[in-house]
Amino acid sequence: RGRGATLLTYLVSIPLGIRKAVKHGSQFDIWSS
Repeated sequence: RGRGATLLTYLVSIPLGIRKAVKHGSQFDIWSS
């Protein structure tokens, strides 16, 4: 179950990080978040 939770976290956090970066106009936010 732990592995599934980790995968789910990545699937959620990656799109959010990309959205944040696009919103701020900086791709570096993807790696800092």
